[in-house]
Amino acid sequence: MAKASKVNAGDTATAAQYNNLIDDAYGASQLLAHEQSTPNLTLKVEKGVFFIGDTRVEFAGGDSPQFTAPTSNPRIDLLVIDSSGTLSIVAGTEAANPTPPSYPSDKIVICEVYNRVGQAQIRDKDTAGQGYILRDVRPFMLKPKSASPDVQVFTSSGTWYKPAGAKVIEVTCIGGGGGGGGGKGINAGSAGGGGGGGASRQILQADLLPSSVAVTVGAGGSGGSPGNSGGDGGDTTFGNYVRAGGGKGGASGSNPAPGGAGGKGNLSNGTDGGNAGAGASGEVFGGCGGGGGGQPSSGGTTCGGGGGGKTVTRNISGGSGGCGSGSDGGNGASVLTNEPLGGCGGGGGGGGWTSVGGKGGAGGLYGGGGGGGGSMGAGGTYGGSGGNGAPGICVVITYF
Repeated sequence: MAKASKVNAGDTATAAQYNNLIDDAYGASQLLAHEQSTPNLTLKVEKGVFFIGDTRVEFAGGDSPQFTAPTSNPRIDLLVIDSSGTLSIVAGTEAANPTPPSYPSDKIVICEVYNRVGQAQIRDKDTAGQGYILRDVRPFMLKPKSASPDVQVFTSSGTWYKPAGAKVIEVTCIGGGGGGGGGKGINAGSAGGGGGGGASRQILQADLLPSSVAVTVGAGGSGGSPGNSGGDGGDTTFGNYVRAGGGKGGASGSNPAPGGAGGKGNLSNGTDGGNAGAGASGEVFGGCGGGGGGQPSSGGTTCGGGGGGKTVTRNISGGSGGCGSGSDGGNGASVLTNEPLGGCGGGGGGGGWTSVGGKGGAGGLYGGGGGGGGSMGAGGTYGGSGGNGAPGICVVITYF
């Protein structure tokens, strides 16, 4: 099935779209074994993150031990990795028609390797006289054969129950976005945008999980009232296995520090919000930061707020900054309904010289940070309030 190059906010994602998202955002190269650039009797294994029981393992990549040539008949070996990130070989038995050895229960099996008498290399494909990778059996690359994936979406806290026959579980968590800070009074500085919610995607073996797991979905942080910082977004967790932190609330005052990936307020024009926050394994699919609020200059000019950060995985944008004269920032765009990706940040409110500072825009689903409120000038009354951060999400996909 061809992957859509563009999706629109408000669409509903299918199970097939979830699979495509996982392939795109997480990558199919995790723990991929392949022949060396100059083939020999070892294999190159790419970096990856995985769980064995409750142990989360980050493997930096490396070479396998050396495979040995059989003496009389072919042999199938297993390349495995343990909870310390150590690669090893489980040797099979030589036979005219060999079969793989039993899979160990305390290790991840990466691939099956077919060994030939007299081999000098291990190749990706069957090559005359040489050993080769017979099967890629990484558990998270096994696609369902007889049943469609079970997709459970949590937009509020609850409990996940493991389906019967589950083999592999893929969990995506996005934390709640931080609220934008509220704009302050005369020459007190504009407010920072709230930080985007963090993200984490992990692959778990189903038989190592209990029958049920508690799921907590982080709420979006509240936008700060005028002169007050925004609230922090809540963490989203899948038991003790997967965690995505919430974005920090934007500060209020002169040149405030941004929350997380949020945009920073400025004494003239508000700055743009940051792009998506990096996930725990280096992916980029978290919520985007909100734009900073604008502040009037001493000459009476009203300065616009910064635009909210836009997602790098969807063709949607952050909220536009208020253009000045106390105009409000735009809301950040949301991703698809129930889609495990971060939304865009809200735009910062414009400064108001003789009026109230503009309000910051709300962050988009899921985990977008709220925009900072604009400040007021000498003839104004008070600053604008910050925009609310968007809540997070947890999506659990089970393969059978």
